[in-house]
Amino acid sequence: FGINLRRALTSVWVGNQGVGHIGGHGYSTILIQGMIECVMSLVVGVAQTRGVFIFSMLWLGPIGIYFLWKMWFKNTGKFSSWGAMLSGLFYLLNLGTVQVFFAPLEAFVVFYGLLPWAILSIVYYLSLPSRRSLIGLLVAQIIFSMIGFIPPQFIAYGMMVLALKIGYVIERRND
Repeated sequence: FGINLRRALTSVWVGNQGVGHIGGHGYSTILIQGMIECVMSLVVGVAQTRGVFIFSMLWLGPIGIYFLWKMWFKNTGKFSSWGAMLSGLFYLLNLGTVQVFFAPLEAFVVFYGLLPWAILSIVYYLSLPSRRSLIGLLVAQIIFSMIGFIPPQFIAYGMMVLALKIGYVIERRND
């Protein structure tokens, strides 16, 4: 953990990849993942940490989709529960999930597992702005910053957040 911490804090100058190489990845975003895995290793052991982390993302993704669906379609009665369950199952059982988890890279696995929770925190804050929802939004976004290791993922997420904001502004304008 100490080596990863030092690399994350000095991530602009990547000396271990050549003399003064400027890293193309967001190495400092791995700091949060390292802290999570450090705490996780105290519970499950060092050898099982990566497997447990990857499985937890596989588990968190469909549950996040379930709650996101329940929030978006809360006024539709039974469709809310059944639709949420089916959307969570679809998120879990589609071919994209197989592709992400066949040869897992942590940044993509985190994107799969925490994307619904990041969207849910944004939607929750926009629908019920309060101090509690703002803190939830900030915590979710800080944890989700682990995707910044691969810049195109961060750009795709930023475009999705922009689309959510535009949709929110259009909806508010129509009210």
